[in-house]
Amino acid sequence: MAVTLSPRTYVLVDRGSKLVGIVAIVAALQHLFGSLSLPVGVAGLLVGVATVFVEVTDENEPAEA
Repeated sequence: MAVTLSPRTYVLVDRGSKLVGIVAIVAALQHLFGSLSLPVGVAGLLVGVATVFVEVTDENEPAEA
């Protein structure tokens, strides 16, 4: 299942996911979550790279089905 977003929405989602990912990784490196720091760090990494799999569509062209 391919997720498609307009360019403007993609930029917002991309920046938001990178910010959340970085915050989670930094919190994990500071051991703020105790024994859950490693899973939080891995989750932050996954959230940060999640937008790699999102397709951007031109607003003038319909998305392919």
